[in-house]
Amino acid sequence: MRKWWNGRHARLRGVWETVRVQIPPFAPALINSKISIYFIKQKYSSSSYNGGINFTKDMIKSLPFVKKSGLSEKIVEKVKQIMASKSENSFTDTSELENEIDVLMYESFSLSAEEIAIVEGRA
Repeated sequence: MRKWWNGRHARLRGVWETVRVQIPPFAPALINSKISIYFIKQKYSSSSYNGGINFTKDMIKSLPFVKKSGLSEKIVEKVKQIMASKSENSFTDTSELENEIDVLMYESFSLSAEEIAIVEGRA
């Protein structure tokens, strides 16, 4: 299960809590999605230490997103559900919602099953 607030993928807890009001609800979905993690690892592989990722502002700005009608809204709704669940109990398992976000992100890029397998490390 990925952690949205203090997990191994985005390590944004302090940043998020500091600028929470300024970050749109879509940002956590984009930063934590499997496709963004894959993109960052491919583009900035030399800056990763021991397989981890420490996001910089430039890395986040370089994340691609193809805006398709209705997808952003669906993603934001799922982020809001995760945030509500985590605010009630930070240990709540939200992996199903996280996977649904990944599927929507794949849809936004029109990825094939083969491409999804590559992103998810199954190929």
